[in-house]
Amino acid sequence: MRAGRLALAALAALAAGGWVVSAGSISRIDGPATASVGASPVFTGTPASVITVNDVGAIDTEVVLAASALVRSTGGEVGLGRSAMLGMVRVTRGGVPVLNAPSGLRYPMSVSALPEHVVIALMGPGVSSGLDAGRMVMGETSAGLHGIVAGDVVELIAFNGSVVSLAVSSVVPDSVVRGTEILVDLDAAGRLGMSRDTYVIGWNVDRGAFQAGYLTGSLGSRPETKVRRSWDAPDPDSTLSTARVKQQLGIPAYVVRGDGTVGIDDGWVAANLPGERLLLNESIRIRARCHNGINDALRAALAEIAASGRAAAVNVTNSNRYGGCFQARFNRIAGDIGILSRHTWGMALDVNTADNCQGCRPVLDCDVVRTFRRHGFAWGGTFTRPDGMHFEWVGEPRDQLEYPSLYCPNIVTAPPPSEPTDDVVDLDPGGDGGGEVSEASLPGTEAEMLHLPDATIWALR
Repeated sequence: MRAGRLALAALAALAAGGWVVSAGSISRIDGPATASVGASPVFTGTPASVITVNDVGAIDTEVVLAASALVRSTGGEVGLGRSAMLGMVRVTRGGVPVLNAPSGLRYPMSVSALPEHVVIALMGPGVSSGLDAGRMVMGETSAGLHGIVAGDVVELIAFNGSVVSLAVSSVVPDSVVRGTEILVDLDAAGRLGMSRDTYVIGWNVDRGAFQAGYLTGSLGSRPETKVRRSWDAPDPDSTLSTARVKQQLGIPAYVVRGDGTVGIDDGWVAANLPGERLLLNESIRIRARCHNGINDALRAALAEIAASGRAAAVNVTNSNRYGGCFQARFNRIAGDIGILSRHTWGMALDVNTADNCQGCRPVLDCDVVRTFRRHGFAWGGTFTRPDGMHFEWVGEPRDQLEYPSLYCPNIVTAPPPSEPTDDVVDLDPGGDGGGEVSEASLPGTEAEMLHLPDATIWALR
């Protein structure tokens, strides 16, 4: 019992930024990262070698302690973060509304909450100074999409149903806030009802020591614990951040009904989805109601599968009965923190559901998987909790990314680029699964921009 109380106390202190967790003990530290001694963390520029650790669903206390101890043992710093998706109902400027969601509806917004010492270390004191119980910082992509500028006041629906107003202190590049749409501190998170820690984040870790400790410690043996490193190779099955999804496919206003189900704005549906299920291929006769922006890619993938003689690998009867694209609902894993499924956008196709239950070893022809990747889809079979039926649109070829996928690794025929670029900054390791991204992102050069595991990490399903 005493050990349990110590563990809980350590978690609370870690979230506040004042504790070191080591393999053998939990102890107080003195130094610039400890607010209790009056000093402030020093921002020395974007830190190298960033890692995030999250579980499928709620993060386990043992994972928090093990990940924190491992980061500290390599000389790194560590903190806890919180993720959620909340609904935005109104934006005002000088007291005058400049954006209103349709009556009774709200716009989905991915929100990340971090303690002060983490924000200062990863984003700088300028960002940290703009966060308190009444203020937030926004990423520029989301702010631009919604027409929000610094000084505006954003109204969000908290988890208790109340409306919480937060002023936008600044709009910064997405890379600064590491892919999230809205960044808040823990005081504002408390007002919003974001009380659950969802991931561990560490920085300035020694790569070799971290990897050695990961392989020999408890983290490496947990199949539903995902560790992302800023120096990882790009994952072909990472997914798009919420901001990127909105940018590419639009912003569906939604409502949470009294029974907990989700409804979508009829106008958005009419503008972005066909009125009925469409036949996508004459040989592989899948009928699905998918977002207009992805139908050409689906048709091209299915045409190539049929031309290669693998049409029988797709169970059309099952896919038409139990699969498909559009279904407005919460994510099956993270609905309790408000995350909408990517099926709400109609951007993911489920096939062969009988053989590919969520959490089961995926059973699907790997050439089919690679064909979908070639036409711009991430595959759920490699998510932290495998989801082999799930193909999610990402809008770019993924079949030539060399990555040690557990199932269906790519067969790379093209030479790798001569020099790395920062083009992957907009992709997150978030999504919904295990290679999934979501609001996490793929690394980019030595700037190594690992995005926060916000809403997208869980968004795939």
